[in-house]
Formats: sequence, C-alpha cells, structure tokens
Amino acid sequence: MRANLSYSYKDVWNSIKYSFSFKKLWTQLQGLILGVFIYSIFSYLALLLSGYSIKEIWNYWKFVPIPVGEPLSVWGWILLIIGIAGLLVFTYIYAVAVAKITVEQLKGDEFYEVKDAVIYARKKGWPVITTPLSILFVILFILLCGVVLGLLGKIPYLGEIILLISAIPAIVMCFFLVYLFFAFVISLILPVSVVSLQESDTFDTLFEVFSTLNEQPFRFLLYQLYVIISAVFTSSLFAWALGRAVWIMDKVLSASWLMGSKFKAIEEAALYFFTTSPLFGSLYSYLKFLGIHKILSVPSVLPAEGGLVNLVGFFFGIGLYIMVFLVIAQVLNSLNVGTLLSYLVIVKKKDDLDLLEVKKEEEKMEETGSQPSGGGEGN
Repeated sequence: MRANLSYSYKDVWNSIKYSFSFKKLWTQLQGLILGVFIYSIFSYLALLLSGYSIKEIWNYWKFVPIPVGEPLSVWGWILLIIGIAGLLVFTYIYAVAVAKITVEQLKGDEFYEVKDAVIYARKKGWPVITTPLSILFVILFILLCGVVLGLLGKIPYLGEIILLISAIPAIVMCFFLVYLFFAFVISLILPVSVVSLQESDTFDTLFEVFSTLNEQPFRFLLYQLYVIISAVFTSSLFAWALGRAVWIMDKVLSASWLMGSKFKAIEEAALYFFTTSPLFGSLYSYLKFLGIHKILSVPSVLPAEGGLVNLVGFFFGIGLYIMVFLVIAQVLNSLNVGTLLSYLVIVKKKDDLDLLEVKKEEEKMEETGSQPSGGGEGN
C-alpha cells in the first residue's frame, strides 16, 4: 500500500518509522564493512610507509587504525586519503540502495529485495560521487585562478594595474565561491535522494542541487534540522537497546554460579580487539548517558586466562565491531531516509510534483506505447 504523505514537515518525522528496518540496516552494514575493509588496508599501508611497524599499529589500533594526530609521510597521507575515499564511496553507494528500498516501500512495495537495490545502486548511484566532485573541481579551479592572479600581482608596476582591472571580477568570483560552498554542502546530502527517486545523471543531480539551493534553501535547512534530531533520537535508542542486550548477557553469564570470571575475561578480550582513538574521548559523556561507555575502556593486554578464552574473545570482538557498525548504519539510515522524505516535500512545494507518482506514470506511458494498435484497415 502506498504511503499516505501529507507533503509537509510532518512527513520528515516519519523517518523515525521508515529508518528502523533490518533490511535497510543489513544493506548499509554491507557498505560499511566493505568500506572499512578498504580503509583499513590503506590506513595500514599509510602507517607502514610512515615508519610504524605492524606490531605498533596492531597494538594500538587493532583492525581499524584511526591515526588522528599521528605524523604521516607524504605517501602515507596519500594512501590514507585513498582509504577514506574508498570508505566514502562504498558508504554512499549503499546509501543509494537503502534510499531505493525506501522509495519502493513508500510506493507500496514492501518486498523489494536488497539484491535489486544494490544492483540499482551500483549501476545508477555514481552521480552521488560525481556531483560533489564536479562542484569541488569548479571551486578548486576558481581558487587556482586566484593564485594566478596573486602571482601576476607580484609583477612590478604591471601587477598593480592587473589587480586594479581584475578587482571587480575577483570580488564577484569570491562571492560565487561562497555560493558554490553552500551548493557543495547540499551536494553531499541531497544526491542520494535524487538518484534513488529519479534515476538522474550527474547533470540532472546538479540541477536539483542548485534548484533546491535557489528556491528552497531555508526549508531545506529547517528540514535537515528535523532530520538530525530524528537521527540522534533513533540511533541513540538503537544504541541503548544494543547496550541493554549486552548488559543482560553480562549479568546472566557472569553470575558466580554460571561462567563468572571466565565470561568477564572473554569480555575483556573482546574489548582488547577493539580500536581506539583520541576522538572517542569526546563521546564519553554521551556514551555514558546511554550506558555503553565501557566500550572505550580498551585494555592494553589480553587477559591471562588461556588461548581458548582469548579465541572466544576474538570472535566476541568481531561481534563488537559489527554492533558498532550497526549503530553507525542506523545513523546513516536515519539521515538518508529523513533527507529522502524532506526532498519529496521540497519537490512538491517547488515543482508541484509527486515523485512517487511520476515514475509510475512514465511506466504506464511506456507500456501503452509498446502495445500494438488493435485492428487494421480492411481491403
């Protein structure tokens, strides 16, 4: 059954309902795992080329290095940036798959398969990458022109004249840079929704980005605020629920008449395999509020309980990563679905179009056009 949308701000809050889905969580989780895998490989290489040994990297970061504040070589930075880019690409592409599942759900198809969504995203989802890159290249080109102007300005006597002549165009271009900056920010948020709803290419997606910026900037900003609030709520609730599940398991299995200290050792071993970063310290108060702050207490050594306990702890540690990725996936899904719903409302407001119906009408027209005309002229 097709979703009954009011095409107002109320629809944005429905992201709380539509983002809670194991199908969507599984879809986004795949993208995160693939992206983190690529990132981990390149971050390890980056640290190795920067003089760190594998033992040092493993002892501090384990599977996922987060070298915040660490000195890296030039090649180290290049490899780290490639790794981050790989993580972003997989995250965005699978976000398109999640958005596509949501679109079909809103149209009434509750059984749209993850496989079909992923295939769609891999074929049609690349404008979510090329759109912000296109704007970024324009920004960099304008900045390069500014550098050239600055170099020309250093020429004795002639430089002052060149600067005087180009002053007004330079101010206009600087103003245009501010405009492009806002467009770039929107291009990081909106294309997932545009591509999943309209199968648009890079040019069409760019058009929608600038159209939204020009015609509905304040509505877009307000709706994004709603989206962020709903994302914080849903992901916090999900993280709290996962934390309570682990807490229950801990209280039961660590009881003195059951596994007792052995299970505590397994938990400690699981935490040993988790990564760490100075960035996590800023999350302590929030995680403590949710009751999951113990995840930051990463021990420096494995417990001395024997190899089997540590082996079980290793697999529990993998499970810990998956739970963290699930929470991140829920954050991304909430932002994704909320932006999709807000975009539906914005297009309805600015273009008077129901994007959930447009595609159906096009398909009906194609089917009608492909049917053979009945009858023919008689002799």
